[in-house]
Amino acid sequence: MLPPLTISARQSIRPTAIALLAVGLATFCAYWLRFNLASTVLLQLLVVVVAALRIGFCTLVSVVANACLLYFIVPPVFSFAISDPQNWVGLAVFEFTALLVSRLSTSAQLEAANAASRQREIERLYEFSCKLLLLDRRTALGRQVVLLIERTFEVQTVALYDCSSERLEHAGASDRKLEELAIHAHRSLNRLTNAEPPTFIDTLRVADQPIATLAIRGLSMTQMTFHAIASLTSATFDRWRSFENETKAKGERHTERLRAAVLDALARQFKEPLRTIQSASTAMLATQSLGAAEETLVSLIDSEIWKLDRLTSRLLQTSHLDSTEVRLHRELTPAADIVRETLSILADQLRAHPVRTHGLDCAAEVLLDRDLMVTALSQIVDNAAKYSNPGSTISVSLEGGVEGMRISVHTVGPAIPKEHLNRLFERFYRSPRAQNQPPGSGLGLSVTKKIIEAHGGKVGVRSGNDGNTFYLELPQEPSGSETSSTSNGQPQESVA
Repeated sequence: MLPPLTISARQSIRPTAIALLAVGLATFCAYWLRFNLASTVLLQLLVVVVAALRIGFCTLVSVVANACLLYFIVPPVFSFAISDPQNWVGLAVFEFTALLVSRLSTSAQLEAANAASRQREIERLYEFSCKLLLLDRRTALGRQVVLLIERTFEVQTVALYDCSSERLEHAGASDRKLEELAIHAHRSLNRLTNAEPPTFIDTLRVADQPIATLAIRGLSMTQMTFHAIASLTSATFDRWRSFENETKAKGERHTERLRAAVLDALARQFKEPLRTIQSASTAMLATQSLGAAEETLVSLIDSEIWKLDRLTSRLLQTSHLDSTEVRLHRELTPAADIVRETLSILADQLRAHPVRTHGLDCAAEVLLDRDLMVTALSQIVDNAAKYSNPGSTISVSLEGGVEGMRISVHTVGPAIPKEHLNRLFERFYRSPRAQNQPPGSGLGLSVTKKIIEAHGGKVGVRSGNDGNTFYLELPQEPSGSETSSTSNGQPQESVA
């Protein structure tokens, strides 16, 4: 509700006195010119209407005018007695009409004042919205917003609590109570209107998520205007965060391209000396002139060189999969052959673990890049051998159908904490639980994710008390590399 129009007593005394003088002058003229009652009533009514337009509801002026009519015009004159009862009706109608016109005039003035106030509110809201678009992105948003509200709407105090940074900004007069109310409103997630009429507090939300709390004291406007201010502020926070996310995404893409180029260069630099060392060790073993101890050492060198070669191959694959130049050499391949080939390659790593297979009699064939798929599955099985309980069984299951294939690798070991599930497939990320276990580069699962995404599939992990299950899914019909990674919402499952 808009505040009522108020006029101070000092401002109304002078117009009222002038109106009373006008009533006296009109009465004198009517008496001197011998006007009848009807003419004098119209003259006095004109004075009351003009007075009402100037000072609003003027009961005193109408009462004095009626008294002048009764004393100077209505016979017998110079007396408040009325000889003709019909004159009672005339005086009553005059008083009623005077009061009605005065009231209507006051209402019209109030409407005009309210319209001007609403117009001013709209102008300020428009000015506020325009200035919000010109805020400096190099300066904290909350500080700029509170200063802009305080200056634009001329309020006493503004407080803004940012939920993400847990920072409280204020402008205007210091008001500790208002700041506490803003924090309280954030914690209770409520919209509050303080007992004091000029104080408003509201929790700002984007997509039903609280982002900030706005509190204003001394806002001489409507509650609707405050909600408009809150909505504009909320939209500004949402727009700024969208800009920040977009900038962050661009930076990450640039970083990814740079990192891929560095990885590619390093891997290629390592390849040549590795091949030379591997050729030399192979030649030394082929001479069969080494003693038992020397042959063991050279065999160890050859084995480690092979591991380094695999690591550099991962780096090359990762950098290639990050670029737009990657090309999949698809061929129709039996899904079971992928599992068999992977287990054959990792036979040495799996010696300490019994391997149980399921579904290898499946005759399903899938259109895929065989070498890349073997590499992807090898990362999963290799991790299973490294991080499962010693001597535990590793289960590899294959499910195939007309829609595609699904390969699952189940291990028995400690459950992966929920907060780490969604990060397992990030490049160079290693779960804290793996810090004291066999060393790794943190590249394996990221390579697997890239390969599966390039085939249009998805990779995920489920973790629970019964162990951990990593799975790969590929569609029967290739959909290219444009896939979206979504989660099924389960707390112990991550889908990348």
